[in-house]
Amino acid sequence: MSNKREGNTSPMAEDNSATVDLSKVTVRKHKKARPNLLAENSCDTSPHVQVENCGDHVEPIPHASGVIHDSGIESSIMSVQAFIEALMGVSIKTLEDVDAFTKGLDAGKFPEWDELESDVQKMATEALLGLWEAFEAEHTSKSSHESPIPMGAEPVCEGVNIFIPRKVVEKVSSRLEHTLYGYFIGKRIAFPVVEYYARNNWAKHGLKRIMMNSKGFFFFKFDTLVGVEAVLEGGSWMIRKYPIILKKWSMDTCLRKEELTSIPIWVKLHDVPLQVFEEDGINLISNFIGKPVMLDSYTTSMCKESWGRSSFSRCLIEVNSEVDLVEVVTIGFPSLSGEGFTKENIRVEYEWRPPRCNICKIIEHTHDQCPKQVVSPPAVST
Repeated sequence: MSNKREGNTSPMAEDNSATVDLSKVTVRKHKKARPNLLAENSCDTSPHVQVENCGDHVEPIPHASGVIHDSGIESSIMSVQAFIEALMGVSIKTLEDVDAFTKGLDAGKFPEWDELESDVQKMATEALLGLWEAFEAEHTSKSSHESPIPMGAEPVCEGVNIFIPRKVVEKVSSRLEHTLYGYFIGKRIAFPVVEYYARNNWAKHGLKRIMMNSKGFFFFKFDTLVGVEAVLEGGSWMIRKYPIILKKWSMDTCLRKEELTSIPIWVKLHDVPLQVFEEDGINLISNFIGKPVMLDSYTTSMCKESWGRSSFSRCLIEVNSEVDLVEVVTIGFPSLSGEGFTKENIRVEYEWRPPRCNICKIIEHTHDQCPKQVVSPPAVST
């Protein structure tokens, strides 16, 4: 056997259509240790195979990476893949396939490799190396053309310098799923006090984490949405005699403390007639007081079944600071046995009455504490 090269032939210069006639390849037991296929300089760049009873040499398989930018790259890679599959019975179509094959070879999963003649091993090694380089180059090329998240994209909204893409906001919002956020009206309560109170009262609802930002907003993360709704239903919550306003976190939440002109309050509607104790009827009554937000679980059950406690309904209603709190709602509903109607008075009970300023028309302080109040100077007697 001779390893002498004939002429100046190299795999880089061969025609892409060149193939190996495997029927003429001599196969014999070879005791040489397995080479590391992807190691640097692990194989000859222009191997030849010895052909039985023939003085000519067989042309080598085209080197896939040598034509990575040529128009014939696909046919070149396919011919190399066909050579490996015919030789070893393994389909190599991706970078992961090359990696899996070389690891399997190192683990001794392909004993037929040791039966190959030395020059055939070299040719197969060169072919695998070429495939690996071609797949790696293709992967790098695709990665470079992928559009990254446009972190510094041109402004798409008037008056902004950078528009943050939706994907970024969605990532953060998903982490804050099942979260309530809240703030205090008036005095800010220290974090340890709020944490102690929340863990003692809301741990049973699945409270897991608490945090506070520099602007005085508190965040309460729960295991499930059921826990979130249970806490909302349980309030209005008072900590150290100061109310904390709790709301569900959403992707559209804007953490900004502004002058409060509306606030959600739990309200009891007493003496609601059984004839109108239904969700639509309760919502109509609530609309007269403010903006309905939700019903508690017991009221919801009563509205669906018309059976149970009917002395009052409990609703979360957003009230407006610009109008006085409603104390009584007078309703009328038709008689089903005649043309008349029945009139009833609904007494409204607020579980908490927010401080309201008649001068500023905001919910935060009372009018006697209003900074806008004009104080007359004391009269000076002469």
